[in-house]
Amino acid sequence: MKEIKLHGNSIIIGKDSLEYIKELQIKRAFIVTGGNSMFKNGAIDRLTNILSDVDAEYELFCKVKKNPSINTVLDAIEKMKEFQPDTVIGIGGGSPIDVAKAAAVFYEYPELDIKNPDNLILPKMREKDKTYCSPINIRNGN
Repeated sequence: MKEIKLHGNSIIIGKDSLEYIKELQIKRAFIVTGGNSMFKNGAIDRLTNILSDVDAEYELFCKVKKNPSINTVLDAIEKMKEFQPDTVIGIGGGSPIDVAKAAAVFYEYPELDIKNPDNLILPKMREKDKTYCSPINIRNGN
C-alpha cells in the first residue's frame, strides 16, 4: 500500500489498500466504479464487506464508462447530494477515479459552475468529504 498526498487529503493505492479503509472513520461512503470488472474480481464485495464491518453505510455508483462525459459527473453529483457521504471511494481504473474526484469537488462546493471550468477557483480545504481513498491495483488480488 502506498499513500500519495495531494493538496491535503490522500489517495491510497496498491497492495492492501482496501484494508486501509478499516482505519478511517467512515460513516457514509459513496463508491464510484465502472462496469463489471470490479464486481467479477470480487473487489466490490470485499470493499462493501469492509464497510459493513465498520458499520458504515454506502451507496454504489457504477455507471462510469471509459472516457466519461460531464453528464456522468453531474449524475454522480446529484446522487452524492441525496446520499450526503463523508467519504468518496473511487475504485477501478482511471475513469471511475476521475469521476469520483470531480464529483467530490462539485459536491463539496455546489456554488462552483461545472459547466464553466475556466473560471473555477477552488477553496483550499474540504469540509463535507474529508477522505478520498482510491484503491486502484486490485485486479492483481491486492
